[in-house]
Amino acid sequence: MKLIDDFSKFLEDKVNLNNTRIAKLETHVENIQTFLSGSDWDAPIIRYSNQGSWAHKTIIKPPGNGGFDADVLVFVKPVTDWSPDDYIHHLRRVFRASGIYKDKTSLNTRCVTITYAGDFEIDIVPCVTDRPGGTYRFEICNRVEESFEPTDSEAYTAWLEDRNGWVGNDRLREVTRLLKYLRDIKQTFTCKSILLMTLIGNLITPADAVYHNAYLPDLPTALKTLIDRLDDYLQDHPELHDVNNPVLQRESFTRHWDADKYANFRDVIHRYREWIDDAYDELDEAESRAKWQRIFGDEFGKGAKRALMIEHASALPVPAANANVKDTVQAVQVFGRAFSRVFSRQCLG
Repeated sequence: MKLIDDFSKFLEDKVNLNNTRIAKLETHVENIQTFLSGSDWDAPIIRYSNQGSWAHKTIIKPPGNGGFDADVLVFVKPVTDWSPDDYIHHLRRVFRASGIYKDKTSLNTRCVTITYAGDFEIDIVPCVTDRPGGTYRFEICNRVEESFEPTDSEAYTAWLEDRNGWVGNDRLREVTRLLKYLRDIKQTFTCKSILLMTLIGNLITPADAVYHNAYLPDLPTALKTLIDRLDDYLQDHPELHDVNNPVLQRESFTRHWDADKYANFRDVIHRYREWIDDAYDELDEAESRAKWQRIFGDEFGKGAKRALMIEHASALPVPAANANVKDTVQAVQVFGRAFSRVFSRQCLG
């Protein structure tokens, strides 16, 4: 059963990052950009651009009390004789010299990170544009390997936007958020968000723009359709293979995987495909909800489950005022078999 309302509420209450936190993030990013534009960083700033899950609109609530990450690309003109390490270390120097950011600043391989404890981290990523002798128009800086790495995050965001449009109604983004939630909560597989989105995005074609009302009309149907496609693809590819950036083929997104991680991902997706198909095809509402909860946890459909229990309970005969019910057996004797059904749903649902 689809349980469309349950999916909508689950996505809104448990999966999506709430608007308050997004607004807070946006405010801090604006402040950082204002600070950096007025600083003495020697790299001439061209513009800024959001990237990663924030730009793709697939960012989700972090599990537990953890924070989340957001990436900001800073497009700069090349500085004569600067190495990749120079761009990163000079950027850190600027932030460390500030009373506001000094204690929040740390150094990473390709960026400087500003940490707001218990809330989120903002990665500031220098992107050198049109570097003389460069291998691509846009390059980020790997300070550890002392190399400039080709990138095109905005073209990737546009690629994803196209496919989300073909699916319609933001369903591709919503399915991606559900799968990221499943990954983070269950922790049964590892897969970088960019790789997960690319695997799914590659399975979307222009034909979906024509037939999306038939195959992707709502969130649970879109989830079933796309997980089925993903499983079919993985079963057709038993061995680890390159999944490249669709807008920059020289970049492999599987560089963080090995054969064991891929095999596990392939097996887990196959299992989840069976569970999702089973929950979707189940005709009994309570049984279907229980099967969806097997996948997403007890928070899925929690309010609807409680309402159903109350509805069943209201149909029970009212006992005499002096009825003395000590245990389940006596309850069945007093209330009848209807109590047994409600009790079973409450305890086993």
